[in-house]
Amino acid sequence: MTSITARLADGVRQIAAADWDACAGDGNPFVGHAFLSALEESGSVGGRSGWQPLPIVVDG
Repeated sequence: MTSITARLADGVRQIAAADWDACAGDGNPFVGHAFLSALEESGSVGGRSGWQPLPIVVDG
């Protein structure tokens, strides 16, 4: 039986871009790793912005 685990990542930057983009697809640029990483790096999300980037990572 395959084991499946889930965890919260501390932002999208904790996830490999290739893995994220493989799941997100290419139909919407606003869910891509590059865009979401830019939001985190600029401080637009996280900290005191009220938006906490905590994606759920499922491995199995």
